[in-house]
Amino acid sequence: MIIDKIKTFEDACQALGLAIPEGLPELLQPKMADIVPSHIKAQLKLEIIVAALNEGWQWIPDGKTRGYFPWFWLFTTEGVARMSKNEVEDRHVIKATDISEYYSGLGYANTDYAFSDSVAYSGSRLASKNALLAEYFGKQFIELWKEALFIKIA
Repeated sequence: MIIDKIKTFEDACQALGLAIPEGLPELLQPKMADIVPSHIKAQLKLEIIVAALNEGWQWIPDGKTRGYFPWFWLFTTEGVARMSKNEVEDRHVIKATDISEYYSGLGYANTDYAFSDSVAYSGSRLASKNALLAEYFGKQFIELWKEALFIKIA
């Protein structure tokens, strides 16, 4: 199964036949590190990973085919403090104090299919072909999602 093969960004590159680092897009090359913001590089990495996980499948919003994507929750410091160790592990909560002074953790919430209801405003470019892949994508690469989705504070 593909989730047994794709554990890292490098695994995704290898699955797609991209040489590391020579074959990576220009945005990921060291000379661009100071010019391109980290969230853009993280987004590009997520797109490479989902392409590898989907094994050639691409979601086209035709009203018939579903594309699945991860959902996340932001937790306050107090919310994380009230959770048991098992809850923190089950939700894959990571410390996110560098993204906002008001929130304490980012956790995987659930999967749903793209544009399923009024709150699904984004994620279609990162759609997975099924719920299992979307869940894996969200949990396994949660640090990369944090980097792509949130602004770091000083």
